[in-house]
Amino acid sequence: MPTSSTRISEARGFTLLELLVAMALLGLLSGMAVLAVGGIDERRAREEAAALRDRVAFASEEAMLQGEEYLLAVASGSYRFLRFDTGERQWRDATHPLLGEHRLPRGLRIEIEVEAREGAAGALAGDAAATTASDAVEVLLLSTGEITPFSAAFHAGESAPVAATLRGQGGGELALE
Repeated sequence: MPTSSTRISEARGFTLLELLVAMALLGLLSGMAVLAVGGIDERRAREEAAALRDRVAFASEEAMLQGEEYLLAVASGSYRFLRFDTGERQWRDATHPLLGEHRLPRGLRIEIEVEAREGAAGALAGDAAATTASDAVEVLLLSTGEITPFSAAFHAGESAPVAATLRGQGGGELALE
């Protein structure tokens, strides 16, 4: 009587070990995909912090080269640079395209803290009207290369932790963390 061992070996499937290896590889690949996609907002916040650093550095150089004072005004969801007009003794929008108003992408926000220097921007303007919106935080960029010390924390969402921090020191040094 013939045995059925030949039929069993022909209908062979995957072993348990092969299935476990395949599942481990799928898990590893899906984990890498989630990490790559999940960090988009944080990466965007870091890019915005780097862009602000570059613009502050550029405005500071312009202030020194032109012998003029500049002001970074940060409001909710945007920032812009102003130049002090000594003839009219008031702040005007900076004319260079890099220093115009910049709106943050949807979902990003900045929390900025400055060292208290009461009335520094107003002191330049004398009794002129307010320089910016009442909710704006102002950072002076002086023609001497000095800046108002500040810390700008970038968040990728309303309740998200800090994704990047830009710090400015009084001597004009900028550090991105």
